[in-house]
Amino acid sequence: MNIQVKSTEARATQRRGDARREQLLQAAMTLLETRDFPDVTFVAVCEKAGIPHGSARYFYPDMLALLRGLLGELGKRHDEEIERPLRGKATQSLQALLGTLIARSARFQNNNPVCAKLTIGGHMPPEIKRLDRDADWKRARFVLRKLDEYFLLPPHRDNERVAYYAIEVVDTAFMLSFRECGEVTPWWVRQAKRCSLAAFEAHFGDLKPRPARRSD
Repeated sequence: MNIQVKSTEARATQRRGDARREQLLQAAMTLLETRDFPDVTFVAVCEKAGIPHGSARYFYPDMLALLRGLLGELGKRHDEEIERPLRGKATQSLQALLGTLIARSARFQNNNPVCAKLTIGGHMPPEIKRLDRDADWKRARFVLRKLDEYFLLPPHRDNERVAYYAIEVVDTAFMLSFRECGEVTPWWVRQAKRCSLAAFEAHFGDLKPRPARRSD
């Protein structure tokens, strides 16, 4: 068998593997839309996907690995929504910028209930919660980049830590809202905005906007 044939077969195998991974993730998402985590088993996901659980374990060894894959996919979609370009009033004050990002996150959670169950629900394994908390460091760095883009950001050594803390404050408000109402409500969004803004203001004080760049 020549190298070209082997390469073609390898690509076909890869495509089949990718398709099966996607089938399993989609099956898990479908089941989690109507059930809580304790009620969803690995075998049930495999049956929903139409894949023998022995074969499925080649892609995801167990339910925890499957949840990690699902969290990675949904977390990526969440961050793409958060990181859309900021324009107009959203760039004119710290309050407006944070408010815009928090509103985007709340809207995504409400439109994607499985993501909400994985990140702010109360039934996920500790490892899944920890993975989302670890991802919040990346989100904290994104928020700081946005702040530094539009405001004169003091170069404190604790900037990243404060941004991370503010994000965890938002997560806590969302978690309490989800526990109370099954969604992120406007009242809890206001608390998230108010408390995260207070955390930044306590650290940075009154941020001044960056001077507009003059075109040559």
